[in-house]
Amino acid sequence: MKTRGFTLIELLIVLVIIGILVTLAVPQYQKFKEKAIAAEAIRTIGIIRNAQFGYKMETGTHTYNLSLLDITVDEYGPGGLGTGHYWEYSMAVVGDNSFAIVAYRTGENHPYSNTYIILDWDENRSIAGGWMGTHPFVPRN
Repeated sequence: MKTRGFTLIELLIVLVIIGILVTLAVPQYQKFKEKAIAAEAIRTIGIIRNAQFGYKMETGTHTYNLSLLDITVDEYGPGGLGTGHYWEYSMAVVGDNSFAIVAYRTGENHPYSNTYIILDWDENRSIAGGWMGTHPFVPRN
């Protein structure tokens, strides 16, 4: 009588192939995840920018104080706008026609902790709609 089934060698070959596929897929997944996390920062920076425009229309100047901006986004923790899931946001240089928004990557045990995305808005700059910064993507107008 002939028995059917897999031999030990065949099972080991399948396990090796699965192991190779996993080692190739995990770094790609991490890159995809970090792009999505950076997209959160870019989106929030765009929200802050729009709030700064509204604040300037009302007061005639930009502000350093994020709490003065009329921003309500559900994803922020109990600390308000300054703290998001993966980022802490702050304002840097503030002038009559320009300001810089800084997103600081929070958390530990990941390769991108303690990194920044800094986007600088200048109304007199024509490149990328007024944006320059440390990240290749800019918020949509």
